[in-house]
Amino acid sequence: MDISVVIEREISEEKAPIFPHVIKAANQKTITEIHNEIRAAQREDKNLSRNMPGINRYYYLPGFIRSLLWRRWLGSPAWRKRLTGTVGISAVGMFGKGTGWGIPLPTYTLSITVGGISEKPGVVNGKIEIQE
Repeated sequence: MDISVVIEREISEEKAPIFPHVIKAANQKTITEIHNEIRAAQREDKNLSRNMPGINRYYYLPGFIRSLLWRRWLGSPAWRKRLTGTVGISAVGMFGKGTGWGIPLPTYTLSITVGGISEKPGVVNGKIEIQE
């Protein structure tokens, strides 16, 4: 199972979703391995012109040619899996504080949206305490 997650970057002290990262064979990895891979992707240099020579020429192509390329890439199951994974996951709590929910607009067979974390009172050892 290849899972696509959107990696956020801090730009001008604000978090923004910048690029997708595909976690290959996620079903064979531990939670710690997946966590470490996501953190490594956040630190990775995503200067596309340095990592992908010729990408700047892609952006100068007319829109209809770019659409044809994407239709061709995403129309092939093998290329689609390679570029976008087989499962999509997004997190509502990535950018805000507190609880949240979202309705995904799926482009995958399985799309999951994870809510945010908030603090609420809960009972711990017979006492009421604030917990996440």
